[in-house]
Amino acid sequence: VTAYGGFLNYTIRSDGTERQSRSPDVQITGNKIILIYRHPERLKLRFPQTVSIPMYETSWIRADGLPATREHFLMVLADLSSILIKATLSEETDTASLVEASLDVAVEYPTGQALAHAVEHCRCPIGYKGLSCEDCDAGYTRSGAGLYLGLCVPCFCNGHSSDCDPETGACNNCQHNTQGEYCEECLPGFIGDATGGTPSDCEVVLVPSCRCDNRGSKRQECDVRDNCPCKSNVQGKNCNRCKEGYFNLEASNPEGCSRCFCFGVTEQCSSSSYYRNEVKMLLQDLRDPYAHNFQLSNRYHSNVVTETIVVNPSINEVSYSSFPGDPAEKETLFWSLPAQFLGNKLTSYGGLLRYTQRFTADSDGETYSDADVQITGNGVTIFYVNIPPLPPSETRTFEIVLREAKWQRVDSRGPTVATREDIMKVLANIEVLLIRASFNSRMRSSSLSDVSLSTAVPLRSAGHAVAVEVEQCTCPPGYNGLSCEECAPGYIRDISGPGLGRCTRCRCNGHSESCDAASGNCVATQDETVNNALLATVVTLFNLVVAVNLQETVAITPKNLEASLGASASLTCSVSGPPPPSRFIWIHGTTPINASSDWVIDSLSREKSRLSVPALKTQHDGTYTCRAVWPTRSFQEVAFIHVRGGGGQSMRVHVEEPRIQRVPVGSTVTIRCTGYSQSKTPFSLVWTKESGNLPLRATEASGILTVPDVRVEDNGTYVCTGSDGSGVAQDKAVLLVDGLDQKSAPKARIEPHFLEVNVGQPVEFRCLADGFPEPKVEWSGGRNGVLNPESTFIDGIFRIPAARKSDEAEYFCTASNAMGTDNIRTVLFVKGGKCTFKSLLLNELAKQFSELLSHCHEVHYSEHFFY
Repeated sequence: VTAYGGFLNYTIRSDGTERQSRSPDVQITGNKIILIYRHPERLKLRFPQTVSIPMYETSWIRADGLPATREHFLMVLADLSSILIKATLSEETDTASLVEASLDVAVEYPTGQALAHAVEHCRCPIGYKGLSCEDCDAGYTRSGAGLYLGLCVPCFCNGHSSDCDPETGACNNCQHNTQGEYCEECLPGFIGDATGGTPSDCEVVLVPSCRCDNRGSKRQECDVRDNCPCKSNVQGKNCNRCKEGYFNLEASNPEGCSRCFCFGVTEQCSSSSYYRNEVKMLLQDLRDPYAHNFQLSNRYHSNVVTETIVVNPSINEVSYSSFPGDPAEKETLFWSLPAQFLGNKLTSYGGLLRYTQRFTADSDGETYSDADVQITGNGVTIFYVNIPPLPPSETRTFEIVLREAKWQRVDSRGPTVATREDIMKVLANIEVLLIRASFNSRMRSSSLSDVSLSTAVPLRSAGHAVAVEVEQCTCPPGYNGLSCEECAPGYIRDISGPGLGRCTRCRCNGHSESCDAASGNCVATQDETVNNALLATVVTLFNLVVAVNLQETVAITPKNLEASLGASASLTCSVSGPPPPSRFIWIHGTTPINASSDWVIDSLSREKSRLSVPALKTQHDGTYTCRAVWPTRSFQEVAFIHVRGGGGQSMRVHVEEPRIQRVPVGSTVTIRCTGYSQSKTPFSLVWTKESGNLPLRATEASGILTVPDVRVEDNGTYVCTGSDGSGVAQDKAVLLVDGLDQKSAPKARIEPHFLEVNVGQPVEFRCLADGFPEPKVEWSGGRNGVLNPESTFIDGIFRIPAARKSDEAEYFCTASNAMGTDNIRTVLFVKGGKCTFKSLLLNELAKQFSELLSHCHEVHYSEHFFY
């Protein structure tokens, strides 16, 4: 349906007699409907002839000669099964050739072409999805009744599953010990009537030996009751079912099943019915080979190279050989992939990023390790290191699985093991995808070819497997997408919450059901306040195709700012060109900035944001990134603040690349740090390790840190500190030692430890935990164990938008992983409002004594407690 309003273009050549064939020029088929096209002019023989067919119903007729309707045309496009182009232009054809063929479609990322205004974006009722509501949503299947494609009705699985094939109705993931196309049979080893519609329809038949499902069992041994030992996310006597909130039972998963992510709005999901596909680098298909849109940049995307990139379409390769011969400041360069690899790529989860690389370097250079792939999206950056690394002058193809295993997350405290949540957040909106281009201190050339990224599509492709790793969530009203990552038409994203925020109804005072996805402005009012029926279509297509290239419209002033310790400083970030971004994100180094006493963030307008530092400190020195975020993309600009020490002097240090090194146990690691001081006095460079001491084996001299025979405990972040007597500066490097698998029990904490608010004020607690594997955190408590119905707990943050008197109670943060569980308590005090009897624990203030407090006295609007 995204082809509606575009063009079907083809170029054909045919040789033969002058007597032209009377058969149709083009025939398209879909959903058992055939439409044909006849060219109004006679095509010439013996010369290439180009035909452009508008993809509107007015260009086509039915096989019986009647005009095609919009309904029939959209039904064909909803499941286009064939496009036939006439090869024999004459009744006696000698030769025929199809030179070129293309079909315009609308996509979700910028292409530099016009907006797809003709493609409709419907607000679908429950059970339907797609731009034109042409597909059945998760939990629904097509019936034979109804108009056009048929009605979407709930899956019929005898009460044992809510998931089925949207076209055939065959049930997936049958529960309660059932099987069959409609979960109508009991599994082997169970007896009963599976059509009864209750969880207890099929009861176990006791057999002398156990039958453990190798996908969900730890081993093929049963206990004395013939129960199999299940993996952590699996249940059932035979370990053959995922627990509630989990999906995709597979033997290769050490936990058996994956958790339903669904961006926190539901815990009901199953494996998708989508089929694997690929986004590919296809330089040979470009009319202009130099419109490849590959770039080179540093890891922060603040230094971008677009010139002197050599394109070779015949071997599908881009290369670069303009590396500086002796760079004064080494900096790893990365290939930055073009737009077709960016945006929403949730269907890439579990798939492959595949690419081929080669580099050459001078013989006197040093090959170093670094992040080989780095992906950024939704405020999260993850990276992957290839082992073994790519050697010089060797062509090698890499295949990297897009699952959390072996991926690391960039964190201000050092790299951490990436979680499924990290991967999903990044894939929901890939903003930057980088593949390393620099491997040696003296690079000569670097090439990249045959890049492909696995995705998944709803239509079956020959030879392509079902993307069972991709979740298909049962979304609540207001949410769309496989993982409920999109807001449905009629809803807008409230980004004040954590993560992607919530989808809330358009606030149009009852006059409209549609609003701009970015600004929230109401469109297409029912009472003709805005008398333009096309406006809603144009606005809701905002997320489909964006033609305006805003890459160079984000600017920071001043670009370089130098000020003394204690002075104030401010940077202003502005965006020129419509539409305005939905939000601005400020980043210092690699750490997002939150408003505090050190930082002040002001919104000057919808197009401008200002970052202010009331009193500069040494740690404020460095790189500042302003990232402007739209619903489907983001662009950024970088500025620098240089903090001078007392007396106008300043100190600077720089850790040379590679700043991230991943090495096996027993290796020798060298990290180089250089310094610069504006003063003429000598300066010192000292290495330290965050959250620990330097290894006893380590040596340092003139800023060079050497760690021989590295061990697992050497893993971490190393800090180079420079001082010239009047100023101090720091830079960091990260060491990753393979073999880091030491597990530790969780340790929970709550920030703030206590909280006192007035009635109506917002409440926010952070539930944090340390441990490995990364602990799962949960929040509980409230009056009589019941939380405020308006409260949320997302990404470890518990929020109440407006406190009520009944919210005054104890709350608990619980952290758990495979090594154990930890629990910590806090108390929320709410002042004002009606005074009610309550019991509060005093042990938060007196080393966890268990005396009870039950006194309350009301004076005006302020409540006092007597201890």
